[in-house]
Parts: sequence; C-alpha cells; structure tokens
Amino acid sequence: MPTILITSPSDDPPKTYARYYLRLFAEKAAEEGHHVVIVREPLLGNFEDAIAKYNPRFVILNGHGGRKGVTGADYHVILGVKGYDPELRVQIVAQNPELMKGRIVYLLSCFSGKELAPKLVRYGARAVAGYTSAFIFLSENSADKDIRSRQFFTAALQLPLLLIKGREFGVGCTAVRNAFLNYVEEAEEKGNFLMAKYLYFDYLNFKCFGYMRAKI
Repeated sequence: MPTILITSPSDDPPKTYARYYLRLFAEKAAEEGHHVVIVREPLLGNFEDAIAKYNPRFVILNGHGGRKGVTGADYHVILGVKGYDPELRVQIVAQNPELMKGRIVYLLSCFSGKELAPKLVRYGARAVAGYTSAFIFLSENSADKDIRSRQFFTAALQLPLLLIKGREFGVGCTAVRNAFLNYVEEAEEKGNFLMAKYLYFDYLNFKCFGYMRAKI
C-alpha cells in the first residue's frame, strides 16, 4: 500500500490539537493497510529526507502557514516558494515546491491555499487542498475531551479519511464542505452562533486544486 507522510509538530497549542486528531487519522489509515509516517519535529532537512526515503503518495502538512509557505517545528519553513510571506513575516529565499511532484497534498494550515497550493500543482503535484485564510477552530479543555474542536477537525479530515478508502480527491473535497455545512446547521439549531460563524468561515476558505479524480 502507498505511504502517507504527515508532518505534525506540537510546539504550541493549535498544533498540539491538530496532532491529536492527525494521530487518530493515522491509526485509521494504518487499519486500512496504509503505511503511515509521522514526522513529529519537522525541520527542512528531515522533512526533505523523509520525502526522499519514503516517496509518499499523500502528504499532510500541519503547521503555521502563509500564502507562500508552511512551517514545521520552531517556525522553520519546510515547504514554500520564493518571496516575502506577510502572514509568516519571513522572506523565503529558496523554494522546494518540486518536492510535491506526483503527490496529493493537504495543507492543513492557515493561508497556504491562497498561493502555495495552486503553485504546487503548477510544479507537478497531482492535487492540493488548503485554506485561503486562517483555519479557525474553537477549543476548551484538552483535545481528547474537547467537543468544540472535534467538529472542526472532523470536517477538515473528511478528505484524507475518504482518500484512504480509495475515493477520489474531488469526492473528499466535497465531503469536507458538506461536513462543515452540516455542523454549521447543527450549531445554529443549538443557538451557538459563534461556532456556526467559524465553521462557515473555514467552509468558505477551504479550496481544492489540481486533478479532482486523483486517488492514493
């Protein structure tokens, strides 16, 4: 079965939440027979080494994102294109979008769907999903006991959950949008309009690029 590579640092609270849900996804992917590699402290060197070693068909990057790059541990950019990134407040002087050539990519990070995602497709990625603005979620307590964050990540992870079952990329993208809208409706029915607002915000900013019939 093809390899899935996940970058999942946990050096601040948002990334710690994401790691919890990505670990649950990794367990399901392994149950489906996929080989899953998690880079827990991703820096540029070990990320590039992992790509070369495992040659993953599907890559999920979680970290802080900007329109031109995504960070790993310690706010180091591990995937990006040249130029000044106003969201990350960094000048990216060397780029590596060709690393994603031939792969399906999910940029589970803020703003990276704005410019980086479509550029990855131009450099040969098969299909890429990302968010054109901040990926916002509400939280309380810890991730394993937090009902508020669960809906945001459950919706966001519909794409990889369907991909590991052999479904097409475009089908997974539609499932993400439908899940966000379903949770918006539930929140509104309960009078939780703040929850509905941010779920709808993520729905609006989730974008998909590339070959919609791609499978892993």
